[in-house]
Amino acid sequence: MLSSPRLIVLLALSLQHTVVAFAPAHLPLFHHTTRSQRDDVLLYSSKTTNNPVEITFPTPNEAASMGIRDWPQTFHKSSWSESVAEGQIATRYVLDGNGRVNIDYYDNNGREASRKDRVYPGTLVEVDGEATLNWEVDGDNGMIILTPGFEEGGKLALVLGFFVVFCAGLLAGSGGF
Repeated sequence: MLSSPRLIVLLALSLQHTVVAFAPAHLPLFHHTTRSQRDDVLLYSSKTTNNPVEITFPTPNEAASMGIRDWPQTFHKSSWSESVAEGQIATRYVLDGNGRVNIDYYDNNGREASRKDRVYPGTLVEVDGEATLNWEVDGDNGMIILTPGFEEGGKLALVLGFFVVFCAGLLAGSGGF
């Protein structure tokens, strides 16, 4: 059996890596990015147009160069929707799973437009401006979506709150208070 100080250090190190996985310091803590934060992603797009919706398929090397694999992930077992406000940009990368995304948006002439695309691992979806994204998941395995900002702020606050309480408990249990 591990002695108490060794166990505390081991748990603290484990939790430190867990929290870093949930909230890397270099990532923005809001739902959508702004145009300047998206410039590095656009550098690697396989097409550059003024279309507010772009769906591309970056190579693994391009994805690694953009840091996509470091983005926080969310798992979706069933269909879901999300909205993008005017002036905001949503960037989503499909890491795992298959499905469809139906995007209702306004084109460059201000007319309502819609497009429906199949998505699968390696698909990068970028939406610039007001839009609604309706995602459909194929099969029972769900989809893993990566996004450059942590979207679920409530869950992040819960994890951080639990971590603070846990650390306080460790300190109190070891006589640190």
